[in-house]
Amino acid sequence: MVNAFVNHFYGVEWEDPFRLVLIPDTESIKPKAQSQTSRITAYTLPWQEGCQASYNLTIVDTPGFGDTKGLMGDKSITTQLQKFFSQGQKGGMDHLDGIGFVLQASNARLTPTEKYILDSIQSAFGKNVGNNIFLMITFADSKSPPVLEAVKEGNIPFVGYFRFNNSALFTPKNNGKDEDSRFDAMFWTLGARSFSTFFAKFQETQAVSLQMSKDVLKERQALEATIQGIQNRIQEGQYTIHVFSYLTG
Repeated sequence: MVNAFVNHFYGVEWEDPFRLVLIPDTESIKPKAQSQTSRITAYTLPWQEGCQASYNLTIVDTPGFGDTKGLMGDKSITTQLQKFFSQGQKGGMDHLDGIGFVLQASNARLTPTEKYILDSIQSAFGKNVGNNIFLMITFADSKSPPVLEAVKEGNIPFVGYFRFNNSALFTPKNNGKDEDSRFDAMFWTLGARSFSTFFAKFQETQAVSLQMSKDVLKERQALEATIQGIQNRIQEGQYTIHVFSYLTG
């Protein structure tokens, strides 16, 4: 999805003989069930002549939730996000303008993992963040995506949804001589229109301060320290009882 952002942000067109690659394809290296992104990474796309937006764009790419690392891996990602954003101006960011939530078009219902992600986002950034959530719907065609109804039934807040089919992003062109090439051109046009609408909508959002994320992280760290202290005392108490029982027979 990041590579699609880069190409459409800089105005690359279907007919162009090149594509921009920010993140190399690692599908052949990593298992399908494992996230292709291993750590949180920020990419800043500076504006230049020909851009489809009138501003600089910073994309924060995160590891995927729900892969083979399970719930503990998901919780670790949430903590990483809070630590990353709690750096504030020190890390070059003190606010968020939008959150892109990537979903597959064909999903008729949200998975427990997807619901967990949204709950984590609201926990980290506050309930009002719903006004900054954009649904980035992949593997889409020209029809209304089934996953949209699943999102609405789940009362998930969002400010807009956009359809993409990035299968055409790096597909070699055949000058429209066969049916596959015509479909690829159609999918490219679908993505270009969606990105154009997104860039305009994105500019209208009200930024979310990262101060709350910083406060939530401090509270969580304090709570974890308290719990760890209690667990240590319980273990010490169990050891004392065990030794006393052993000495007294």
